[in-house]
Amino acid sequence: MKAKFRDVKVVSITGILALLAYGIFNIPHAMSLAPPEAPEEWFPKDHMFTKVRALSEVFMFAPEASYITVTVTFGISGINRKKANFNKFVPNSNRGDAIFDEGFDLSNPMCQKAFVRACNDANAYSCNADGCKPFNTIARTNSSICFMEEFRSWAENDTYTWDSSLFTEKLIEFRNTESPQSGTSENWEDLVGVIDGEIQYASFTFKAPIGNLESLETKRPVLERLYRFIDYVKDYPECTTASNPCDCGSVMQTTSFAWTWLRTEEGLVYGFYQGLLICFPVSFIVLLWSTGNYVVSIFALVSVIFIVVGVLGFIASVMGWDLGVSESVAGIIIIGFSVDYTVHLGHMYIHAEQEGYHDKEERFDYAARTMVSTVIAGAITTAVSGAFMFSCQMTFFLKMATLIVATIIFSYLYSLVFFMGLLYTIGPSGQTGKIPFEKLKFWKTQAAPKKIPDVVHKSESGNSVHGLHTDEVDDVRAQESDALRTLPEEPSHHQIVGVGESEDQNKLQ
Repeated sequence: MKAKFRDVKVVSITGILALLAYGIFNIPHAMSLAPPEAPEEWFPKDHMFTKVRALSEVFMFAPEASYITVTVTFGISGINRKKANFNKFVPNSNRGDAIFDEGFDLSNPMCQKAFVRACNDANAYSCNADGCKPFNTIARTNSSICFMEEFRSWAENDTYTWDSSLFTEKLIEFRNTESPQSGTSENWEDLVGVIDGEIQYASFTFKAPIGNLESLETKRPVLERLYRFIDYVKDYPECTTASNPCDCGSVMQTTSFAWTWLRTEEGLVYGFYQGLLICFPVSFIVLLWSTGNYVVSIFALVSVIFIVVGVLGFIASVMGWDLGVSESVAGIIIIGFSVDYTVHLGHMYIHAEQEGYHDKEERFDYAARTMVSTVIAGAITTAVSGAFMFSCQMTFFLKMATLIVATIIFSYLYSLVFFMGLLYTIGPSGQTGKIPFEKLKFWKTQAAPKKIPDVVHKSESGNSVHGLHTDEVDDVRAQESDALRTLPEEPSHHQIVGVGESEDQNKLQ
């Protein structure tokens, strides 16, 4: 680090430029991290659990099962979660009670027409997103299941002309006795919602051309197109301009897994970057507080950023990982590792001034002598402890081991080469960059009065007193002399005893 060529700090500058270039190279790779397109593999490819899952997907499920099933529902306006004491951290318990749309009445001819029209339009509604190819529609060809069409065929009559009681009676009979012609289920109970003898909601389903496990960027445009379709249904003439319009305000679309997992993926990405946005400013505040120098803190923060970017770029470009659960969690944890070494080195660089070192090169030497060995020891122990997880079977622990070891390596390089190199070449000297904390009111403390020792012990040489300098000894002796002058006089032990005094007095003398 200290090698020079014609007064140019060649080694330090070379190390700084090399790590700076590598950090910039890793920025686009780190930013390219995205949620995985498939479920995370929790076991190695040759593990029996992985093989069982792969075989079950081939032999136990139809190909259509891998596509998203979209359910379009009329008549449910929301969910009342307060009554059920819903806990978002336990989402499968006490989910709440459905809130039915009191304005929706399927016996209304306009509602029947709107429902049938939506069933037909789903098969033809355009979608140019990549997830809709090759059909270029929101639904796979002939994949919709619409009970109203089969019900009207079964009734052999125009159900639009029936009154409400007859329509409800016949539809309940159809629901309980008939099954879909497609053979996808045994009855219509899930699509025709009958509660207490009343039809509360009605649904139809279709298969979207996108798989459940497609990437976030592939699924999101399809979801947005489905929202457009729902808005299109709500604007039907049957729902807006008819003489007795249907209340279509509660129409919605849902899936059992795809959109829930999409929001989870978005939450992982959002939480990861939100964590970075929070951690970096907090780290900078900690660095300012611990070092008391904004120049050193800026150098340390840049080092921390490059450490995090380096680790994320490494797992993206070299390991080929996605932004999964373990990567999202570890991406926040690594900031703690990356700050640790720079804080200690920066603190010792600033502390060197109290030891009489004011020049940046002297401070560098002091920080290197006092802290580098500690940093190396900490790096070795942490890396070795993380390396033990390389023997685990679950890929989660393998990834954690890789991230910990990689973080330690990058922290070691950027703290000792990049950060210390910056301090050695352009680091602050003297009072440069110092934050005057002592001028703040809450920072000031009253100095304690100097305590005068009760007993002063003179050294054998007679020139000093233990623990005190010569000038301080004089002050102490002067104060001791003043104290002795105030004491009452006592008879001298060398006085001559007068004649006639008792023998007892002589003994006391």
